[in-house]
Parts: sequence; structure tokens; C-alpha cells
Amino acid sequence: MRFVVILSCVDFYELGTPSCERHIRISGLPFNPISLDYWCDAPSGSIGVLIFGDTDGGVGTICFRNLQNGIFGLQTGNKQASCHRLNWYDLLMCKYDDCVVQYSQQLHKEWTRKVQYCPKLNCFVSCSTDTNTALIMCDVDRRRKTNVFKVNKGVNSFEYSSQWNVIVTGGLDRLLRMWNPYVTTTPTASLRGHESAILHLVINDKGGQIVSLSKDNLIKVWDIQSHGCIQTINCQKGGDTSLHPPTALCLYDKRNILLTGAYQLLMLENEAKSHNTYSEVVTHQSPLCTALYNENFNQIVCGCMGSVISVWDVETGEKIIQYSKVHGDREITSMTFDPSGRRLLTGGRDGKVKIWNFNNGACLSEIDMGDTSEITSLIMIGEKIVTSGWNRKFGFTRDNKETKTTIDAFFGVGVHQEDILCSALLPPNIIASGSYKGEIFLWNLDSHKLLKKMYSSAGDQVEGEDISRSLDSQSKTSELFESRMSLSGIASKIEFKKKRRMSKWDGFYTGTASLGYLNEDYTYSVENLLFLTTRSHTDNEIGSLVSAGARGRIQFWNITNGELVAQFSAFTDENTQETVYGLATNKDNSKLYTGDSRGYLRAWDIQDYGRKKTRINRQPVCLLSIRCHLEAIVSVEFMKDKELVLTASTDRRVRLWTDVGRFVGTFGEKTLWRVNNSTKLQTLPKKVPGEIQRCGSTHTIDTMTGPIQTKWRMYKSLMKAKVLLSVTGKQKPNRFHGLLKRITNDSISEQDVTPLENDLSKLLENFLQSKPHRPRHREGVVVNSQDIEVTSVYSKLYTPALDDYTFQPRQSVVKSRSVCKQSESSVHTQEGKRQIHNEVKDVFGVISELKQ
Repeated sequence: MRFVVILSCVDFYELGTPSCERHIRISGLPFNPISLDYWCDAPSGSIGVLIFGDTDGGVGTICFRNLQNGIFGLQTGNKQASCHRLNWYDLLMCKYDDCVVQYSQQLHKEWTRKVQYCPKLNCFVSCSTDTNTALIMCDVDRRRKTNVFKVNKGVNSFEYSSQWNVIVTGGLDRLLRMWNPYVTTTPTASLRGHESAILHLVINDKGGQIVSLSKDNLIKVWDIQSHGCIQTINCQKGGDTSLHPPTALCLYDKRNILLTGAYQLLMLENEAKSHNTYSEVVTHQSPLCTALYNENFNQIVCGCMGSVISVWDVETGEKIIQYSKVHGDREITSMTFDPSGRRLLTGGRDGKVKIWNFNNGACLSEIDMGDTSEITSLIMIGEKIVTSGWNRKFGFTRDNKETKTTIDAFFGVGVHQEDILCSALLPPNIIASGSYKGEIFLWNLDSHKLLKKMYSSAGDQVEGEDISRSLDSQSKTSELFESRMSLSGIASKIEFKKKRRMSKWDGFYTGTASLGYLNEDYTYSVENLLFLTTRSHTDNEIGSLVSAGARGRIQFWNITNGELVAQFSAFTDENTQETVYGLATNKDNSKLYTGDSRGYLRAWDIQDYGRKKTRINRQPVCLLSIRCHLEAIVSVEFMKDKELVLTASTDRRVRLWTDVGRFVGTFGEKTLWRVNNSTKLQTLPKKVPGEIQRCGSTHTIDTMTGPIQTKWRMYKSLMKAKVLLSVTGKQKPNRFHGLLKRITNDSISEQDVTPLENDLSKLLENFLQSKPHRPRHREGVVVNSQDIEVTSVYSKLYTPALDDYTFQPRQSVVKSRSVCKQSESSVHTQEGKRQIHNEVKDVFGVISELKQ
């Protein structure tokens, strides 16, 4: 059956006859339909939905309940039967069985350009060129709240992908925008590249690609994960389109054929090319939720949103076992080991806790929490099991070795005003919990009493104010919270509950600022907590609890008095909407590893950080900053016995790294590796993941492949050092000549750069002592001359990540000469001192690489 729109009519044509006769005509529509979409239940073919949009901005839906009896109960295939004429008013009055007809008038203020039914969400999506009603998502029954997306200059075309759970829009402003279906405020990504208005677009689910057509006859193919344009096609080369340029696209995914339509049809066939197979390696078929390291068995256990758990060998990367349907059709949301490390506890979105023998996949016990609220955190100490989650309270039970049990008691009821997102244990009996509202509470596990109340919003107060806040003052902002919406399961069961949040596991694409947030005004959520166990927990001046969450904020708390000791942002932009999800530390708590929503892994020097003498907003030294994934990192684990770092991301990959950023491998790749406790950095191969090779920065790739290959940057830094030392009369040409020669031969060593480092350290020390005020770094880090040690100055200075670094060797020599002349003439001026100060600190960053 085919549907055709003619003026104020909708015609149904019978394709089973050679003449393709018209079978049914619906007339009397109030306005002219200009867009159509049809969907039917493929296996049975008994249920169907027809949607059309008209010139008044309205949308009409016809839901067929029993297509086996024919459309509107009219059987097809009868050659003698004439065309059946139906009146639209009669359909609205329900005069025909087995169908439900509804019409929404003026949903848009302009023509309804396109409509699409989304069976997974049980709703339809429509668009127009009006800014305020550019995109509308509404359920078919019109019972729930309508979601309205505002887009500048409106939307000409859109497409929804159920596999990637994303809506892509394009319009007159030449931008492609990617949206989370339930986040109407901000798009997850904006793709730039078109130079004229976007007319039409389609999504290739299998290839993970977006195909867009613009008014200048150009077709662009985009990668959904990397957001990069991978191909541009000029339609004029395929035919004469000067008089009638194409205005529509149609993708036939079974044969990878793309059709463009206007006055004539143009067919484009996709020729598959051999890609780097490594970039397609995935650990799971669904986005990862978390990954754990079991030191006793030397294994990795990771769980994904597909309710699948897999176990891997750390030393080789080989899969040991995998078992699915851990929580049925519901997602895994939290995991932990028992104290012995022999059993695995999992919490799901179904509100249940299960205990497993993770080596053979046997379910040993199941704990019913009494409700279906998502479990976000699990803690087990001794025989005590403590759960927390969206029900805003703690569940307490004991491991009685029974196959099925219920929760023993609840505590903390009514204390947290928002959903609990994370918790951490300080043995033997202290628990810290963090919520979506920014609440950080300390509890006594034995007495179930609340010990301390802390709030992440305390960092926004002016230094000197009281940073403790009462629950009464915090409750005034509770009106700002949006609803949490579960995207799993059938869309008809989605509940739009007011003033709740959306789970960070919802949606496939989560590597953006909108991950887990529906209200951009709310920026205090606490996503992870970590106790620094080697620090004193009774000293009033030491921060032994670390929290991380929204806006990239990382805070250090003193658990004795509940005060904020120090805080910093993992991003250079203080107003960023990105989030830090992963936290880990090494054995002596001297380094802090973080993973964020951009896919970056960073290491921070916190050996002397987080104490009372620390400036509250000073950023510690960033030891490592590399992009490990193209999407959000949701879990970071540090293997203390092997000095390795484990990252899990929503890009379906779990990867292993050294503590200095060298890539070991992705779990699931065919080529196995060999690492153990005695593995040295020099023995590991220098490799980069395929998608990082395409999209990663120069700094990231240089870190993964080692410092030996960054010859040109070393040349540039040595030239700067030569210029700086020439100003003070300490230049030694033979030393520089020898260094340049050793760099060329890849034979640089620590003994070669130590004298140069000492000279520069003395230069900087003298410079700082002669400066009348404290120098301030470009990134806002204050350097105090009293805290600098001459023998290791570079370790006390922040070296910014060289993500945007590009080098041209000839220009650098000219620039160095000009700097030399300028330095000689203005070395004693304030501006000259500032320039030398910045140049010296840039050199120190490369010296630290030379000494690795």
C-alpha cells in the first residue's frame, strides 16, 4: 500500500495490481498535508501508524489496530471495487473501527516540514522553520507533556536514530545539531561545515554516519562518534542539476545506496573501503557502566548497559568468561567486590542487588530492595551490604548466604533532598554519600547516624565566609530541578516526573556537556567520592575526602570539621558544562587520576595539595592529560600492584594505560599483549587507538608514542633555552650542540639535560627574587618563589597541555632570534621579565619529557 498527498486529500494506492489503482481517498482535511510518515509492526504487520503534517503547522495521526482486516476494515485486492472515499470529520468522530484518529492544530507556527514516528519512544517528532517551535516531540496519545526544541531560524529536516538514541536537525543556519531526545535546552554537539542552508538529512545506523544535503548541491557525510566530516560529494558531477538541484535524500541501507531527488533521480552507491580494523574494536556491544580490577585474581570485570558482564585477564587482554541478562532487560548501574574479592555484587535499574561468582557466572543470591529505584552505589564491608540510589536513602542488610532475601532496614530516610549518585567507604565504619543536589554527608555505619553535612556549592562562596550550609537554605533551590527520565524499555512507560534528573547512563551518546543534566542552572551534582586513606583523618587542616562532579569541579574536604580545604577545575574554562565522573589514586595518594565527559584522562600531583595552607582555588600540577576515548569516561581504576590505569567509556571500550599515558591495549582486540609487575615502559610498543589517531591532539599522540619522537619541539625548546641563557651570559654553545646531536640520534639521556635544568633553575630563581610581585601564569596559577626548589623547579610549575601545538622549524629559528634581540633590549623592563618568565616555564615542560 502506498500513500500519496494531493491537495487536501490523502490517497492510498494498491501496489498488488499492475495498474496501481487508487484504493482509498481521505478528503475534507482542513489544510493541505505536505509531509507523511508511516510505520507498521514488521513481524506481525497488524499495527500501523500514519502521521502527516500540514500547512497550518498541525499534525494528524491515524493509529491502525488491526491491519489484517484491511485499512479502515476495507479489504484490498478486489478488482471490481471502486475507490473508497472517506471523510476526515467522520474519522475524527471514530466512525470506523480498529483505528484511532487524532489531530493537533497549530503545533507549529509555520508549515510542518517533516514528521516521523519513533516506535521506541512511542511518540512522533515534527519540525518547522519557526524558531520557537522548531522541533516538537509529542506522544501519539497526547497524554504527556510536549517537548519543544528551540533552534535559531528553525529546522528544515531532522532524523531520529533509535540505535544511537539521537535526533539530528538541520536548517537555515547551516548547522547540524545532535540532540538527546529528552534534553531540549542544549544540543549535545553542533557540526559545522555547510556553507548554505541544509535541506534534508538521513542517518546510516549501521555505519554510524549522518548524511546531509545543502542548497549548494553538496552532500556531506559525518561520523556520529567523532563529529567529523569524512566525505563531501558534489551532486553536479553526477548529473545536470543546475536547473533543478536535489532537495531530498533517501537511504536504502540494505544495499548502501543513497538516492537524491528533484527533477531527476541520482543514485550514489557506497563502496566499502578497508578501514583500520583496530578502530572498530569494542569491548562490549553497549556503552560501559563501570569496570573493576580484582587484584586477587589479576582480572578485569566490566559491565555494560546491555546487562552483560565480561571478565578479562589483565596481563594478556584475553576474555575469560562473559554472561548476559544479569538483571534481565534492565541495565547494570553499579558493581563492587566483596572484601575477599571472590564474589561480585551488581545493582541494576530494576532496584535489585545480585551476588555472583564472577568466575563462572553463577548467581548466588538476590536481594530485593522493596522498590524499583535505580541503585547507584554498593558497599560491602564484612557481612554488611549497604545500597543507595534514586530512593534517596540507604538500604542495609547482611549477607546470610541465602539465595533470595530482602533488605533488613533503611537509614538516612528524608535526609538527602535529591538522588544519591555515589558513596565511598572509609574503614571501618565511615560512609560518605554524594547527591545530585551537591550534598556530601558523612555517616556512621554502626549507629546509622549522620556525622557531617557538606555542600559542593560552598566553593562558590567568597573566601572567609562560612562554607557550611543548612538544609533549609539549600531547599530554596529545589525548585530548579528537572525530572529524571528512564530511556530504557518501551517508550510508553516513560514517566515525566517533575523536578527529578535523568540517569547518566541514558542514551548512547554521552560524551557531552548535557550528559545527565536537564537543567543548565544546576551545576553542583557530586558524581564520585574518594577517601585518601594514607592521610590523617583527624587533622583539622588536611583534606582527606575528594569529590568530583559537575563543571569539572574537584574538591578536597576535611571530614573532622566538614570544611572545604581546596578545590580546582579539571578544565581551563571555569564555566564549562563538562563533568568529571572517574576518580582514582595511586598507592601513596600522591597522584589523582580523573576521567571526564570529554574522554580525557588526567593525572594531578596532590602530594602536597589539599591542606590548609593550600590556596582554596589553586590548581595542582597536571602531570598527564591525554584523550583516551571519544566519549565520556565513566570509570577509572588504578592498579596499585602494576602501576597501570584502567578506563571504561560509553564508547563501548575498556582500555589499559601506563601511569605516564602509554597505551597498552583495548580489551577485545585480537592481538594480545604481555604486561606484568616488572614491565618497563621501554618494552611496550608505541601505538595509538585508531579513532584517537584520527581525532586526537598532537599532545595526546606524542604522549602515547613517547617523547623521543617529538624532535622538533625539543629543538624549539632548546633554542629558547639558548636565547634565555645568552641574556644572562651563561650560554655554552658546546652543550647545546651536543644536545641537538643526541636528539637527532635518539640517544638523549637524563645526564644530558640535568646541567641545562640547573642553569635554567638558577635563572628563574634569580628572576623571581628580583620581581616585585608574584608572577601569575597565563592559566591563573600563582607561583610563589618561596615554594620553589632549585633542583626541581619544573615539577612545581604547571605546564599547560599542548593540544593545539603546531611547529614549523624555519619560523621557530627566526622567532628565537627576534626574541633574543627583544630580550637584550628589554630584559630589565617589566614586560621583558614577564616574557622571559613565560619562556622559561615553557622550556621546563619539555625538559620533564626529556628526563622520562
